[in-house]
Amino acid sequence: MQSLLNLDACFLAVSESFEGLSSGVSVLSIFCNRPDWLKIWAKIEFKNAWKKLNTKLKEEKVWVISKKCKSGIETDQEYLLFTVENHKVPPIVELFLKIIWEMVERCQTMPSILSRAQFIRFTAGRFLWYFFKLLLLRFKATELCLDNSDDVAIVRVCGLINAARYIWIKLQEWSDAVDFLEMKIAENDSSKCIQDDTMDNGCFFEEEIRSLSEMETNWLMEIIATVLRQFEMLSWEYVQNSDSFEDDQDYTNLREDVDLVVSNDFVVALDALKSWLHIVKINLNTKDFFDLWRSIAEGLDHYISCSIVRSETWFSKMGANQFEADMQALIFIFQPYCARPQAFFPSINEILKLLKLKIEEVKLMQGFLSNNENGSECLRLYGISHLSVNQILQVLRYKIWVG
Repeated sequence: MQSLLNLDACFLAVSESFEGLSSGVSVLSIFCNRPDWLKIWAKIEFKNAWKKLNTKLKEEKVWVISKKCKSGIETDQEYLLFTVENHKVPPIVELFLKIIWEMVERCQTMPSILSRAQFIRFTAGRFLWYFFKLLLLRFKATELCLDNSDDVAIVRVCGLINAARYIWIKLQEWSDAVDFLEMKIAENDSSKCIQDDTMDNGCFFEEEIRSLSEMETNWLMEIIATVLRQFEMLSWEYVQNSDSFEDDQDYTNLREDVDLVVSNDFVVALDALKSWLHIVKINLNTKDFFDLWRSIAEGLDHYISCSIVRSETWFSKMGANQFEADMQALIFIFQPYCARPQAFFPSINEILKLLKLKIEEVKLMQGFLSNNENGSECLRLYGISHLSVNQILQVLRYKIWVG
């Protein structure tokens, strides 16, 4: 088959040298009228491609992210550079995409656009779905543990997410090229009845891109869920201990600038969270890590604020200061990723605002909210918009006044 392709190139060159032949006739035109031959050729190409990839799949190192890959948070300009290093892609993905593109180039001299599209579906398209299956199998064989002891599992899942994202980017890039746009139009025109309107507007690799997007999102959610479950497990005693912020001693003369140490029940959870984020940041691509830490912050804000309200925790002045110190320690973990991480913890910030209110302000707010008179205006005045009225009243109800 390779000899036939070489012959095709020579034949085109010779044909163009003759007067009156402005363009050569491709040898591959014989496949345009013989779909059965086209399928046989595609099958041969697919088998050869699989042999090339299969020889490397047995080596675990081809799935390991290169140390050349950038770590940390990159600038917007760096993010726009769609390179293998920026996306922290395993070497096997580079080989896979190279093989895919070689199969695409095999049929470039075929005169029929529709036949070209069919050949790519039979070879590159089929090869894509086989590789997707490999990614899924590797993910199913990887178990993310709550004890945070298996860094290998975390790194492996990050590599799979990076692979899915980078292939997604390349397929989208190829689909935007003129050749693929023409092939998509040819496929649509050849369909006698189009049942789905999205066929006309979709790109050439639409189904493959959709599948990659789902895998990327699902695997990212697995990491997020694991981190949140572990944090919940390690901080359970902290949020459920209703006595942790209650103190009946008189702290009227308590200095405002006293530095409090983070609660013992909260330290382990914070250390585990910091460790998770550090490992993921090093191994995950920038775009997905940005989505991941924001989702984790949102989940932690919801979990802690709801737990504090449900546990009916009493807050003394000292307890409120201790809670603020603990929350500052939590928010500080996200400082390397954002200039104002506190903006991603709105419910916790609003609880802290409520705990700092004076007794006159508390009584005024309770009156407005209980009678539903100018309640929304009152909340707007204090910058509270995320907590519900019931949650606000619950926090104010358990605030301890001394003296």
